[in-house]
Amino acid sequence: MPPLAGELRAKASALGFMAIGFAPAQHEGPEAQRLESFLARGWHGDMDWMRTTADRRRSAARLWPAARTAVMVAMSYPAPPDPFGRL
Repeated sequence: MPPLAGELRAKASALGFMAIGFAPAQHEGPEAQRLESFLARGWHGDMDWMRTTADRRRSAARLWPAARTAVMVAMSYPAPPDPFGRL
């Protein structure tokens, strides 16, 4: 693993992220077609911003032309404790 990737993994863990991943910031790949299909099916619900910004979100390279790698982090959002559980 390159040194920077290791540093980013350690920092993400220290910040409480559950996972971190790296992907090439390529031009339109299969993800662009999946986005189109997702939107065409109406799976975006009332989040109209997904449809109106789809053109620039088809690839990381469209958003950030100089980018070489996309770094993603994930965090768990557990349900809040049951307020009645303490009664």
